[in-house]
Amino acid sequence: MRLHLVRSVTLSCAIGLQIAVALRVAAQPLPFGSSDDPAEQIRQVWRTQQNSIDLLGGFSLIGPRWWAAGSANANILTRTVGIRLRSTLRVGLDTTLAGEGFGRNRPDYDEPYDLFRQVVFLRYHPPNPSGLYLRVGPIQRGRLGTGHLVNFFNSTTAWDERTVGSEFMFRFRAFDIAALTDNILLDGIVGGRVAVRPLTWSEDPRARTLELGFNAVTDVSKGDEGHPILTGFNGDLSFAAALIGEARLAPYASFAWYEGHGSGLAAGAAFASENFLDVARFSLRLGAYYDSDEFYPGYVGSFYTIQNARARILDTENGSVSPERTAGVPLADVRSGNGYELELRVVFFGRFEFWWQFRRRYGSQPLSERHVRLLFQTSRLRALLHQDRSGLRSFFSVFNDLGDQTSMTFEAEYLLRRRFWIVVRARYGYERVADAPDGTNLYLVQRRFEPLAGMRLRF
Repeated sequence: MRLHLVRSVTLSCAIGLQIAVALRVAAQPLPFGSSDDPAEQIRQVWRTQQNSIDLLGGFSLIGPRWWAAGSANANILTRTVGIRLRSTLRVGLDTTLAGEGFGRNRPDYDEPYDLFRQVVFLRYHPPNPSGLYLRVGPIQRGRLGTGHLVNFFNSTTAWDERTVGSEFMFRFRAFDIAALTDNILLDGIVGGRVAVRPLTWSEDPRARTLELGFNAVTDVSKGDEGHPILTGFNGDLSFAAALIGEARLAPYASFAWYEGHGSGLAAGAAFASENFLDVARFSLRLGAYYDSDEFYPGYVGSFYTIQNARARILDTENGSVSPERTAGVPLADVRSGNGYELELRVVFFGRFEFWWQFRRRYGSQPLSERHVRLLFQTSRLRALLHQDRSGLRSFFSVFNDLGDQTSMTFEAEYLLRRRFWIVVRARYGYERVADAPDGTNLYLVQRRFEPLAGMRLRF
C-alpha cells in the first residue's frame, strides 16, 4: 500500500512537472502593450497594499511660457489592481504675442475629455496562473505580434491631446487573444491579435512552441464617405528551433499589408529567455524586411496620431514654417525598399529595463527609425527615459540633432529626506496649431520642463 502510494505521488509529480514545463515553454509571449512594463510594476511587496498621495508644487515651462504648477498624484495598489492618477494645474502670466495675460494653462482643463486624461493607468493583472491582463490609460508601447504593423504605438505624442485607451489580453494554453484601442470612445486606432499553438499536446517541446498569429488594425476615425482611414492585416509564424535551458532560439516570418496600399515581408530570429537565473529576462532579435510601394514596417507607430492621412508634422528644420512644407513621407508616397532591424531588451525584474530597437530602411527616403526605453528604480530613486525617432537616413543619424520627428519623455523622482521628494518631468512632444487650407491637422514641436517638489503620504 505504501509503495503504491509512493508510486502514485511520484507519477503525479512527474505529470505535473511535465505540464508545467509545457505551459512554460508555450507561454513565452511576445511583448504586448504595457503588460510587462516595469515602470508600472511599482509594488515592492505583493502581499500588501501600498497606497500613497503625492502633493507637489513648482514650475512648468511649456515652450516660451512659464507657469506656477501644482500637482497631485494618487497611487492605489493591491495584489491584483494598480491605479495611478495625476492631476496638474498651471497658472501664470503668458507674455507671448498670442498670450491672454494672467490665467491658467487652458489645455489642462478646457473640455470634458480632460477628466479621462487624469488617468495614468488602471490595470488588472492577477498573479499567475491567471493569464488575464486588462489596462486602461494612455497607450505607451503598443505592439501587435512582431511589430510589423503596429510598433511602439502611443497616444501621448501630442500631450495636451493625449487619449485614454485600453489593452486586453487573455492567454490560454493553446491560443491567445489580445486587443487594444488608443481611445476608449473608439475614435481612433483599434487593433487585435489571435495566436494559435496547434501542437500544444505534442511530446516534442519544440513542436509545442509553434505559433500562428493573425493581427489586424484599423483607424476607425471617419475618413471620406465614412470609411476607416486605414486598415491593415498581418500573419506571422514562429517556433523554437532550439531550447537551451530557459532560453530559446525562435525563427519567425511575417507578411503584412494595408488595404488600398502596399505589402511587406519580414523574416528573422529571436533569442530570448523569460527567466534568466531568476533575476532577469532578455530578448535579442535580428530581422530583415522587403517592402512594396506604399508600405513600411511599423507605420502605425510612435508618430501615427500626428502623422497620418489627416495629420502632419510641420517642417521647421529649414527655417521658416509653412503649411505647405511638412516632415516625413506620406504612406501613399513611400517607394519600395528593404532593410533590417536589430532589437535588444533586458529587464531585471522590477528594477531596470533597457529596450532598444533600430530599423534601417535603405533607399532615397528617410524612413529609418529608433526606439529607446530605459528605466532604473530603487527605494529612493526612479528615473525613466523614452525616446522615439523617425525620419532617419542611417544608423549614424541618431547622433544628429533631434529634428522634427522626435518624441521624448524623461521623468526622475528622488527621495531627499523622509517623505520629501524632488520630481523632474520633461517632454519633447507636439502641439496642434492652425489647420492647413485643405483641413489637414498640423502639429509643431513642443518642449515641456517641470521641476517639482513635495510630500509623499502613505496610507
